[in-house]
Amino acid sequence: MNFRQQVFMLLTSFLSVGMVVYLIRRSLIDLRYCLLWLLAAFSLVLFALFPQFLTVLSQAVGIMLPVNMLFMLGFYFLAAIVFSLLVIVSRHSLQIKTLSQEVAILKVELARKKEEDVHANSGV
Repeated sequence: MNFRQQVFMLLTSFLSVGMVVYLIRRSLIDLRYCLLWLLAAFSLVLFALFPQFLTVLSQAVGIMLPVNMLFMLGFYFLAAIVFSLLVIVSRHSLQIKTLSQEVAILKVELARKKEEDVHANSGV
């Protein structure tokens, strides 16, 4: 990796970290949802500062070119993001289902109370 590539990786990584921190400080994103993005940005900083680490890692795994290792790590990162979003959506879906059932029960109870009040007031 040449110097220009390292500088570009460093700049984009620091920009990514800055953007995520900005979004957290403005409360536009929840901290638990952006940990993977921070991890990815810091790992890119690591790879930019120490490109030989990526070479050693790719050789240890048996991948010929370090750039292919980077693509593989990117794929795994995106798969982790999709999985975490799937967990979040599933949890929210269950919460919505529970809330809908509770609202339906409350509506039935409210209708029953109104009916009892109407019968109590009409008998007086």
